[in-house]
Amino acid sequence: MLRPDEHSLLGEGARRLRSAGRASWGVHLRIVDQHGRVVPAGVEGEVVTASPGVMAGYWRDDEQTAAALRDGWLHTGDIGHLDADGILYVVDRKKDMIVTGGEPARDTDRRSRDVRRRTDADSAGQRPALARPGA
Repeated sequence: MLRPDEHSLLGEGARRLRSAGRASWGVHLRIVDQHGRVVPAGVEGEVVTASPGVMAGYWRDDEQTAAALRDGWLHTGDIGHLDADGILYVVDRKKDMIVTGGEPARDTDRRSRDVRRRTDADSAGQRPALARPGA
C-alpha cells in the first residue's frame, strides 16, 4: 500500500508507483537469500510473507506445500527488494532465474542484452528489412 502523498509522478513518487507498495496491516513481509536469511534493504532476494490469510497448503500436494511453506512463511517465488521505508519492488520470478558463470542472473538481464544487441544492429544497418506482405 502507498499513502496518498506517495502517488506522484514526480521524483521519488514516480519510482514508488512502480512498486507493489507496503505490506497491509497484519501481513509480515521479508526478503530472504537462498539460505533463508533476511537480507538488508535494497538487496534482492525471495519475497516471503506470513499472515493469517496465507494458504494452509496445496490441495493434496504435500511436497509442493513443504516447498512453499517453511517455518510459518510462504515462499512466493518472487524476487524483489524492500527499500528503507519497507516498500516492496518485485523484479522477477525465481523460476525465471538462470545460472551463468556460477552466478544467478535474471532472465530479464539476458532479454535486455538481446534487445540492446538488436537495437545496435538496427542502428548500424545490419539487420535486413522485413518484407511487407504482398510485396
